[in-house]
Amino acid sequence: MSLFTQYMNVIFNHRLARHMIYWIGVFVYFCLYGLGHSQPLLVSFFVIMVDFPFQILATYAFLYFQLPLLFKRKYLEFSISLLALGYLFYLGVHFNHDFGIGTNLISWHKPHTVSEILTSGEFLFRQTVDIYIVVFTTAIIKFVKDHWASQGRIEQLQAEVARVEYNSVVAGVDSALVLDTLDKIISSNDHNNRHTSEMIAALSHVLDGVLYKTRSSTIKIEEEIDQLESYLQLVSQVYPDIQMRNYEREVTDIGRLAPVLSLHKVMSFLYAEIKKQVRKATLDILLFERDECLYFQITVSEFGDRTLDLRGLEELFKTHFEDDVKHHILEEKDQIVIKIMME
Repeated sequence: MSLFTQYMNVIFNHRLARHMIYWIGVFVYFCLYGLGHSQPLLVSFFVIMVDFPFQILATYAFLYFQLPLLFKRKYLEFSISLLALGYLFYLGVHFNHDFGIGTNLISWHKPHTVSEILTSGEFLFRQTVDIYIVVFTTAIIKFVKDHWASQGRIEQLQAEVARVEYNSVVAGVDSALVLDTLDKIISSNDHNNRHTSEMIAALSHVLDGVLYKTRSSTIKIEEEIDQLESYLQLVSQVYPDIQMRNYEREVTDIGRLAPVLSLHKVMSFLYAEIKKQVRKATLDILLFERDECLYFQITVSEFGDRTLDLRGLEELFKTHFEDDVKHHILEEKDQIVIKIMME
């Protein structure tokens, strides 16, 4: 990194440095403006310094005191403060011109009396305009700068949201399932398979649930079951070696909530482990309600001579389920039964 770049980073990262650079730039502009009118540099300096301190004070008073009143719809307070401070800054400029720095301009200039300064409408208007033309120009520059900064923050937030949504997809759906589904859709579409549209709809519903329903921590049980059924419909077409022999649902509107994508995640874990460990299996799924409790039972059978290890399922329950969700895993010689009860 060059020395110039380091200095620029220091300037842009420190608010005081940015403000000093801005006011130096304004001062230089006024000097160049005077030179353009054949005004000697020393004269320009004294002319500028009559107004300049009060232009700076008026700018900060307007941006950080008066404008907030306007944004809060305190119109009376804003109007009173604008008139009062505008008058005080005019007095400061006029006194500075007649009794301060302005005496270096014309040595023979006879200063106005205090009463003339306090009541002179001509000088009040002219010098107030000289002050507030800098104030309003600076305010416009700040608004444009803040607008672009806001646009940058909005774009950054949109990128963050996209990244969160992507991570949600990765966390909520087995990435292999998405890729395998796309391969299956392409293959079936080439053969004019009638199940192509069903797979597309099921994948769309699954991804929609992961992207948007995960923005809250809970969901109605009925919606959670619909999400589960879309997932089951999808995997049954993508992975025909894992057959769903039986699916029974006896659930009406029981009016309670469940952890979002909880049933979905159980099945996603189960399918991933079956594919990895035994490849083939048969599933029997039962969903029913009793006494306002939801019972979810999965029986895994016909997975051959291999052992199906589901110890990771315990960690899943600890992570994604509340204490009022009970579960049991019954392992037998030729089948595994997973029972979940949501009170």
